[in-house]
Amino acid sequence: MRWLPLGTAAFLLIVAIVVRTAASNGSPAADWSGTLIDPPRQRPVFALQTIDGEPFDFAARTRDRLTFLFFGYTNCPDVCPTQMSALTGALRERPDLAGDVVFVTTDPIRDTPDRIRSWLSSFGYPVTCLLYTS
Repeated sequence: MRWLPLGTAAFLLIVAIVVRTAASNGSPAADWSGTLIDPPRQRPVFALQTIDGEPFDFAARTRDRLTFLFFGYTNCPDVCPTQMSALTGALRERPDLAGDVVFVTTDPIRDTPDRIRSWLSSFGYPVTCLLYTS
């Protein structure tokens, strides 16, 4: 439960950044004057490991692609599955967006590769899963 507020806040922040970037067609030169929205931010630079043990350089692998970065865990009772379902459902309904979803588990001890694969398969949309270990 301790990750619930942090995960929700991180998810909403990432969605806001992605939406702003998509609205400007990825161009930082878009005119944002007179709006309440900040200009798009740089894509975060970090590298984690996939559930298959492969290195994943987020900035390099998602360059020039609409990408949704989702932090959560499979044991989350309501927020994670609800938000993931809404996100993947929206992307299924809008194939023109061709967005990538990158899920970072914040509970790598309980979120085994098999459990994550099973959980993510219920959403019917391809998702890359990364392991976050502190």
